Amino acid sequence: MATKRPDGIYPYIGTDSWGERLADAVENTCEQASVVPPPRSAITEGLATALGDTEIKKIVVTSRGKKVLTPSAWREVQSGDDKVLLLICDVHGAAVVPWDLNDRTVSSWAPPSSEATQRVRELVTAETDLEEARKARKLAEKECDARRRAPGDDPHASAALAVAQEKYIQATKQVQVAERAKAVLLATLGQRRPRPVVHAAEEDGESKTALVLTEQPYEIAVHIHRYAVENLRRSGKTRGYDLAESLVTAGQLTRGMSVLQQWQVTNADGSTSRLWRMAAVTANNRALARLDVFGLRSEHLVTGMPQSAAPLPKGPNDPTVLLLSQREILNRISHGFNEESAAETTEPDHKALRAMKIATVPAEIVIGCSKPSALEHVLRALNVNDHLRGIQPYDEDARLIALFATLVDTYAKEGKLGPILVDAFPTAQGADLLDLGGVRNALTANGSLDPLAPPPAFRGEGLAGHPAGHRHPGHHHSNLPGRAPRRSADGQA
Repeated sequence: MATKRPDGIYPYIGTDSWGERLADAVENTCEQASVVPPPRSAITEGLATALGDTEIKKIVVTSRGKKVLTPSAWREVQSGDDKVLLLICDVHGAAVVPWDLNDRTVSSWAPPSSEATQRVRELVTAETDLEEARKARKLAEKECDARRRAPGDDPHASAALAVAQEKYIQATKQVQVAERAKAVLLATLGQRRPRPVVHAAEEDGESKTALVLTEQPYEIAVHIHRYAVENLRRSGKTRGYDLAESLVTAGQLTRGMSVLQQWQVTNADGSTSRLWRMAAVTANNRALARLDVFGLRSEHLVTGMPQSAAPLPKGPNDPTVLLLSQREILNRISHGFNEESAAETTEPDHKALRAMKIATVPAEIVIGCSKPSALEHVLRALNVNDHLRGIQPYDEDARLIALFATLVDTYAKEGKLGPILVDAFPTAQGADLLDLGGVRNALTANGSLDPLAPPPAFRGEGLAGHPAGHRHPGHHHSNLPGRAPRRSADGQA
């Protein structure tokens, strides 16, 4: 017999059938608004599984025999020449994860490249080696202490202590070697990590309004997301008040904008998990603070959550089993929090009581875009505009990068980016061959920084008479017309 769910304010996620109705409504509404929707799987697995079972019923109606969103449940936003459709609804308080590409932390990332990606793999291995070395040193230290406390009449005590001390010395040396190896790798990375690479999702060969993260091994995905969260947490320390306590006391009063993004994670057994989640385009700090109040780790939501991290009173709660379904994760959280918040023995500072005012939060989710291939750029621009107009202090590097990106965008929209580049590099030739969209993307951190490659017509001779393979400083970081975009090892165009 199924266990009855405890009543409470923490929502239970809608069923598969309601998820399909929501997908129908989103697709039909996007068709009416002349924008491209997300992939259907993104809606059913990443959006519908973040909404309470009554929320979908509230925002979906039938009009002329078709499921559509109620007029009050969506709005359009214009970003330059691009149009974005936003769904307005209440989502589970633990359903949104911070976005790795938040513009406040843009200076924490290095350009993506195959070399940097390989260094990260080596760094993850080095961190594992360092952790194991420290454990070995700790065990050797305990053994030394035990030998020192051995009975004084033991004839072998001094010899055993000497062996234990030598073991401790060797373990300490191994820790030092591991620490140096990690420090060298961090130095080669410039103390940063390569920026995660995303591209527009595709369905039936067409770009859709969602983002897909380049496939990563499990350990790399965890490492990169933790790094993103650490830097976001560091940037949030400039806030003049405790955000988590503010959410506990007053709840979240304003909407944050989120986008559907897929994490592709390669597991140790060779299988690949493709998890749709909502990532915070704006209100990243609030998304992270909410997870802190719920007592959850952000990387668990995007790579798989151990059953024991979201336990049920009667199990199963095997820490070796990862929960991949967002519906199951959030329902487990709601089940436990509803039960604990109703118990008279629950302490006032228990997370089930502290999170009550953020059990659900108002949100705007990107469900349509007129040009999905430009979605990342559009969202970055909206993120920058939100922060430049905000009251939270900007890190100086991030502020200058944001202002520079805004300036480059303005030049591009006014058709002046080409003339500006010609003025900046007066000795350069062939500027008319540049893909100015690619240049804009690279300058605003929306694209890879691959070196320029000449088009077929210039294969034997470099630009304007330069030897083949020569790259003029004014022609970096772009692709030329007539040639397929170059791709780095991580697949970024």
